[in-house]
Parts: sequence; structure tokens; C-alpha cells
Amino acid sequence: MSDRPVVLICPKIPPTRDGVGDYTYRLGAELAKRHSVTIVTTEGQQPVNGACRIVTVPDWTASGMSRLWPLLEELQPSFINVQWVPFLWGRWGVNVALPLMALQLRRAGYRVVTTVHEPYVPFDMWKRVPMGAVQRLELWTLLLGSAKVAVTISPWTRMFQTRFFWRKDDFFWLPVGSAIPPVAMDADERVVLRKRLGAGDRDPVVTMFNPLGTGKMLGLSTKAWDAIRRRHPGAVLLLIGCDARQLAPEYFPDRSRVVCAGYVDSAEASRLLSASDLCLAPYIDGMSARRSSVMAVMEHGVPIVSTRGRLTDSPVFRSSPLALADVDDEAGFIAEAERLAEDVSAHGALRDALQAFYQRNFSWPVVSKELLRHGLAAAAQS
Repeated sequence: MSDRPVVLICPKIPPTRDGVGDYTYRLGAELAKRHSVTIVTTEGQQPVNGACRIVTVPDWTASGMSRLWPLLEELQPSFINVQWVPFLWGRWGVNVALPLMALQLRRAGYRVVTTVHEPYVPFDMWKRVPMGAVQRLELWTLLLGSAKVAVTISPWTRMFQTRFFWRKDDFFWLPVGSAIPPVAMDADERVVLRKRLGAGDRDPVVTMFNPLGTGKMLGLSTKAWDAIRRRHPGAVLLLIGCDARQLAPEYFPDRSRVVCAGYVDSAEASRLLSASDLCLAPYIDGMSARRSSVMAVMEHGVPIVSTRGRLTDSPVFRSSPLALADVDDEAGFIAEAERLAEDVSAHGALRDALQAFYQRNFSWPVVSKELLRHGLAAAAQS
């Protein structure tokens, strides 16, 4: 274990529900197997991560972040990993203090590695132009203060390498792992849970994970579900990560075979995934390596139908065991969903392939090893 710790900075961590917070929590636990790890988060988060030291600051203004300096002087970390999604750091995604702090840290000799989960809002409507301009300025400043930059999808990695061509080697792809560790469940327990959901041995349990999330193509998912149910009257649609009161009637006019599990803890989510036969997860910009919910589905070996779009990580997903249809190919997506729902008892080999694919490309040992490699290389340059 290194004498110089790794510091992870994220405003939210479990038990607060937040995808980037979950990422930081799992990453910290994995890194702690080899290094001492300190997570800096916001006061009031009630952290429960026993593997890492947890330090809190009042807020993410310049005054609140000034509390970091004594800690960093004490720890002398090998590198500092900042999680970047603009809306994590302030209202409307605006926080000038964080990028300026990164510049100060770099001038003081610290090595910052920024992980870009989302860069900034697109200029897709006039209301977003002022916000998007400020977020771009924030990010460019943060990148100037960073020795290395991890980017969660390869199309964005290439974008940054092109725009910062003189620093091309400072940008690297770092995927997102699953935030739902598998819970052991034997065959009898699986049968009991499926019966509780209302499914027989041969009835497909079709899962949508956080179906109301940003970028999800809920309308396409419900069309695929309608097609499956016409062929399999006993099929069950399982919704994880949403409240039944949020479900619009136009998408779910008939809820007789719909089970809404709501927001559940990771152990229950794992058991529900283990009882599932198929996951529908179409994204408007395509399946990519930053989709933590699909990573969890893969780790559990559940067959997935998703979409191929402008942000799909082509190198890694080109030969993957996921079923992908083009974003604008509605018929193709539905056909893939019907195909995988046809014989759920024959999914053994596909489940094994999905789990192997996840372990090879997205598991936490893979993610942490890659971050350490680049972070320690940056530290060696100081």
C-alpha cells in the first residue's frame, strides 16, 4: 500500500442517491485495497464507506473549499481525483470556485486528475446558451488545472484530444463500473422471487432500470414491451428506480402486468436483476460506457437490448454481446427485444458472455487500475 494516499472529491456519496456519488463510493472502496484513500464530500452526507477515510467540507464555495488546504498539506496525496458533472457543483451547473481551485492546486505542486462524466449542456435551445457558455469556461479552466483527464466515453475522449491536441496524451478513456454489487441468490430463491413478481418459469421478466432517466427512450421501450406481451401474455414488466406515481398513462395505459419496485437499496436491486430475463435500455444518444445502470445489468448477466448512436463507444461495443439497434431503427429494436424474450431458458451462454464482457472491460479492478496508472504517472512528473 502506498504511503501517499489518493484523494477523491465528490459533493455526494451514498446513502444519497446520485450516480456519480455511487461511482466515487465504489471506486474508493476498490482503490483502498491497494492505497489509502480519502474521500472529500459535503457535510451532512452521512457516509458509510468503512474502507476510506471520509472528510467533509461545508460547501463548494471558495470559503468552503479553503478547508481542503490543511488536509492536503497533511496528506500530501499522490494525486487528487475530481469528479466533474457541472450540476454536481452548483445551481445551474455554475461554480467558478472549483476550476480556480484546480489552478491553485496545480501551481502548488499537487496533481489533479479530473474525471469528466458529462462535460456541459449542449447548445440545443436558446435558454441553455448562457449556461452552456459558462460551463464550457468552467471546464476549460478545470482542465488547465488538471495534469490528467479521464473521460467516461471514447467519443468525448477523442473530442478533447482533438481540441487540446498539444495535450493529447493527457486525456484517457475511463469507463464507469456497476454501482450494484451482485448478491448471491440460488435457483430456488430466484423461482420464489419470480413467482412473487407474477411470472411463471417460462414467462419473461422484462426490466427497465430508471426508465424516466435523462436520455432514456421510454416510448420505444414501451412499444417493445407491448410487442413482447402480445406474444407472451404471462410476461411481467419490472420497473426499478422510479415511483409508480411518475408513470404517465400514455406510456402505461394497462398496468396489469407491470410491477413498479420503486427506489430500492442495492441489495434488493441486485436480487431483482437476478430474477430478470431481459433489460430494455434504449438511449437517444446510444449506449455508452458511462451508463452505470446498464453496467449493473451486465454484471448480473441479464441480456440487454439498447441502441447504437453518436455517443456509442464503437471500439468496445462493436463486438459486444449486447443487442444494439440504431437509434432511429424502431423496428430493429423491437425485433431484438422479441427475439431475446422468445426463449428465456436458453440464455445461459449469453449471460456468461455478458458477465465476462463486463469483467474484462468495466469491472472496478479494471477501472481503478487504469486510474492509478495515469494518476501515478502524473505524480511522477512532479
